Amino acid sequence: QQQELGNQQQELGNQQQELSNQQQELGNQQQELGSQQQELGNQQQELGNQ
Repeated sequence: QQQELGNQQQELGNQQQELSNQQQELGNQQQELGSQQQELGNQQQELGNQ
């Protein structure tokens, strides 16, 4: 039973790591979106200046 519990804890540890990786990926995508919005803002400003 202890071995089984050890395996389950390992599995949970792996799932938490996977979730952490997905959250990091989401964070990266949000940063990318932020950069694109900034770029769009800059282009709109450029158009406004014309």
